[in-house]
Amino acid sequence: PPHHRHSPTDPPLAKRLWDFEPGSRVVIEPGTYVGGMVLPHDVTLVAAKGLGTVTLESSRGPLLSVEGAGRVHLEGLILRGSAIGLGAVLVIDNEAEVEVRGCLLGGGRGEGVGGGGVSIRVGKLVMARCRLVENTALQGGALSACGPALVEVSNSVFARNSAEGLGGGAVFANEGARVRLLGCTFVDNTAKAGRVVHAGSTATLGGHVELANCLLAKGLGESTLLAEGQGTIAVSHSVVPPGADKSAG
Repeated sequence: PPHHRHSPTDPPLAKRLWDFEPGSRVVIEPGTYVGGMVLPHDVTLVAAKGLGTVTLESSRGPLLSVEGAGRVHLEGLILRGSAIGLGAVLVIDNEAEVEVRGCLLGGGRGEGVGGGGVSIRVGKLVMARCRLVENTALQGGALSACGPALVEVSNSVFARNSAEGLGGGAVFANEGARVRLLGCTFVDNTAKAGRVVHAGSTATLGGHVELANCLLAKGLGESTLLAEGQGTIAVSHSVVPPGADKSAG
């Protein structure tokens, strides 16, 4: 694939992303890069020196929006939402395969029914060794999957995320979305209902969430896991606080 390097002295990354050839691998030099960024083509974005050296930060609204790209790979990046306006850190609205490895996603603020850290409606998302921290939304503080989407998050930490509306402090799934959480740790996530996971439901389609080998640390709030109507939650080989509701509705 075409290789590019990007440094703080180059034109804005948000602009260059339109100019790179589809399938480009972009190695990003240490620094902070500001602006909402649309991903119109297949692309790989990698921190040259690993996690903690490269921050992509939204000036306003969503940070990274997959709009046209079919394959996206993100690695070793700090991804921060904006303090101004609403918008998830990562928005996936078209059929795409998105891979996020060793990244930190924080400070996202969900818009409408979208999640704060990640908002996905369609396509496939695979996340590994990530941290989703201090994201907020009406539903799905860290991650909201609504629609025919497949999400798998492994060996990751969800901390201090919150849902201020329907619920799902860390994760919300609805409208046929399938979310697998493998070897993840959840700590201090908050919501009125479904402090960690809320599997919602329309009249005919629910969200489906599977937790395996996960650790749900103690925290405040009512139910920890909430499944409504057609929504389902399956838990295996996981540590869940005593008295946590596993389903309702």
